[in-house]
Amino acid sequence: MPSNALKTASIIFFVIGFGIFLLLNIVPVIVTLFMSMQDFMPWSGLLGSPWVGFYNYAEFFNSAVFQRLLSNSLALSLVPAALAVTFALPISLVIGGMEAGKPRSAATFMLLLPAFVPDIILASFALTLLPSSVLADPASFRVTMILLSALKPISLCAFIGACAAGTYNDRGKNIFHGALAGVIVGIAVNLIRFLSSNLELHTLIYHPMVYSTADTFDTFIFHTGMWQFQFSSSASVWIVKTVLQLLAVLVVFLIVLPQIDPRDHFTVSDTPYRDNTSSGSGIILGFLFAAAFLVFLLAPALLAGSHSFPGNSSMSLLALLLAIGNNLLITVFSSILFISLLLILAVWCHVHFGKGTILLILISSAIVNNISGEFLFYRNFGLINSYLPVIFSGIFNFSFVLATAYLAQLKNSNPDNFGSLFHTFSPYLSAFFGVFIANIWGSSFYQMIYMPNQSQWGIPLFLRGSFSSGVGPAHSLILSIAIPVLLFAIVTGLFFIKTDHQK
Repeated sequence: MPSNALKTASIIFFVIGFGIFLLLNIVPVIVTLFMSMQDFMPWSGLLGSPWVGFYNYAEFFNSAVFQRLLSNSLALSLVPAALAVTFALPISLVIGGMEAGKPRSAATFMLLLPAFVPDIILASFALTLLPSSVLADPASFRVTMILLSALKPISLCAFIGACAAGTYNDRGKNIFHGALAGVIVGIAVNLIRFLSSNLELHTLIYHPMVYSTADTFDTFIFHTGMWQFQFSSSASVWIVKTVLQLLAVLVVFLIVLPQIDPRDHFTVSDTPYRDNTSSGSGIILGFLFAAAFLVFLLAPALLAGSHSFPGNSSMSLLALLLAIGNNLLITVFSSILFISLLLILAVWCHVHFGKGTILLILISSAIVNNISGEFLFYRNFGLINSYLPVIFSGIFNFSFVLATAYLAQLKNSNPDNFGSLFHTFSPYLSAFFGVFIANIWGSSFYQMIYMPNQSQWGIPLFLRGSFSSGVGPAHSLILSIAIPVLLFAIVTGLFFIKTDHQK
């Protein structure tokens, strides 16, 4: 059992972490619920807008768009999840079957590399390498979106599955159990959020010609609320989507829990099972993932145009430096908050690992990314056109919390002091921290929503603007995102390899 000091600290961590979650996420949920039952008028606010009851819900369910949004959301969320499980499970078995040591740690980390590629770089890849006819046709666009959306889930599931399978292998247990459990942990949050889209990637490349196969609950909420200012309509759609996702929590919970509880697998007195694969097979798989990472990351810059900012070269350099500075500020403070919350919530989840903890994590995962509610929440505090909403948005990632706690539980379920606990957590914290830094460095979506002042824009928002400029993405902007991401990945990989293979 963990020490009393760790138990006490974990409870304090829980109060802090979920207190912040309550303020930044639950309060906007309450705002959204009230707004969905009003004819909300921004100038009148919640207290001054007329009450209409369930009118917005009835209008949505009776509209022709409901069925289209439902089918598109299911296709663009569940198919990538299915692909992730299909590809990640056998890959996890191969890597996890390697003998413990630096080669296995390196191969395991290389599986995570595609998750470092920011969505705006993936969009650049699609826009610069694919024929325009592919993105203009509704059917081929859907296939493209599914494949691009599957890249990160495959990477994350394979990484988590390989980490778990490796631990099972080291314990002399059936590595298939470990790989399966790890992959399920990696995809659990995606299954809960089965009606949610990757809005960063989605809004970068879709357009009216493909709405029939590309419009989802989230894109409809974004357009209706943020573009048309019909906040009550967007709020009712978000509530419908979230209620359906909360109903899915029970189903996923009943599937996930029996598979991932290490106490069930590690306490059974079965015959030690080892199935070590050759290091060569695992390393080859790892290098394939690393090659995919480099292709997706760097190919767009090689094929993009040479233009950068409008104006003379001195102004272009000044604008680029200012954008880098803005990006650095957002990334540093977002990363500090993210790693702090990840650590305190993962420690709580690890120390109290069980049914109630997993259920709370899954429920929390279903109610994040409330665009309209969060926008009005920050607007009421006068924070629009500031860095703070951009910094706060996205700092809660419960898939990383669950994965970190689960992998640490496998490695050491009973740490007796904080040093032992941190030693157990360090490889997984570093891996997910690196992924977050890389993606926040390349994130433009929240900058677009909260920072209309161009002097505050980071590099990704300038790159997003170049997509619709008529001349295409600029390689100088792509490289300003890609090169730091490459450095983040290298540093993270070295740290993971150093800490993962240590006993």
